[in-house]
Amino acid sequence: CDGDCWSDATRNRMGLEVDGKFRYGLEEVFNKYGVDMYIAAHEHNYERMFDVAPHWNPLLPMLSGATTKSTVDPPAPTYIVTGSAGNVEEHEPFVYPKLSRTAARFNTFGWSKMTVYNASHLFWEQIQTDDGGWDKVVDSTWIVQNSHGPFSAHPRRHVRAEPIETLEGSMEAADSYPNRAQQRPQEEKCWRKRRGEALVCEDQARATSMKKLGQWQATKVLPGPGEGIDSSTFI
Repeated sequence: CDGDCWSDATRNRMGLEVDGKFRYGLEEVFNKYGVDMYIAAHEHNYERMFDVAPHWNPLLPMLSGATTKSTVDPPAPTYIVTGSAGNVEEHEPFVYPKLSRTAARFNTFGWSKMTVYNASHLFWEQIQTDDGGWDKVVDSTWIVQNSHGPFSAHPRRHVRAEPIETLEGSMEAADSYPNRAQQRPQEEKCWRKRRGEALVCEDQARATSMKKLGQWQATKVLPGPGEGIDSSTFI
């Protein structure tokens, strides 16, 4: 997670503050109507979280929430960010330290597979498509929910949920982390200002190569002169 976890993300999660209380937030709706799982992307990495129940932290909003770390009958929604399929921005590093709500996270390209067996059991997998393990399953878990409906009536609603805390480093140290653009090699800095616009790269040769590949995703090993495009070189 990076700076996107602040401001807009917190506003979507908590809603608007009216007369000292939050209203119209997604988290409130999810818990009220018993949303078992929320799957999103935007961040170009992978992070599977445990159940996260409402617990506001006014000092560090990113640390809001409480978890029982359950995958069997979790008393709150399970959240998964699966945005690691890849694009011209390549990998997106985690800027902030790992939190106690996180079951697994990876900054590698990959895709997610969800197999629903019945009304209560599903099996979740994250398959890596990156250097160091093509088609490698880097995360897998059963998620079991026997009690559907509002979490206010869930049989495990009284199980103690621990407030979210950092597991590695500190939030203060994250302020000194280099941003995503600084972490990418100079020749790999490519972007579009808007969807459909021409690709801009600081290395023009790379821009030309990416354009030939459809302006979608760069390769770490670009085809040599006279060579065809080998799909195995794609990241």
